[in-house]
Amino acid sequence: KDHETIEECARRELLEESGLQCSIQPVAEVVVVFDGVKRTRHYVFVAEAQGIPTESAEMAPQWFDMDAIPYDNMWPDIQEWLPFALRARGKVLCRGYFEMYDDRLIGKIPL
Repeated sequence: KDHETIEECARRELLEESGLQCSIQPVAEVVVVFDGVKRTRHYVFVAEAQGIPTESAEMAPQWFDMDAIPYDNMWPDIQEWLPFALRARGKVLCRGYFEMYDDRLIGKIPL
């Protein structure tokens, strides 16, 4: 929405898609290039939420223990930056740049 910060957008989207209200702390900003063309930018937050999560068309909320995060079901770049971002817990803003080709990680700039 117009004039909305990234943090305000994240809180609003979480509320709309899961029914949860939250306070958030930014932990990562990640740029991904797919097949040399398509770029995406992801902003990642740690959230402290209140309420009961509800499933929506956009989200089926699931919680995982830190040692049981299903990295094998995620894009390969996530295995590179998410563990670091979770350990940092907002004390350091992680930034990364990753290149993917045919769904494989082929290049990265370390965090």
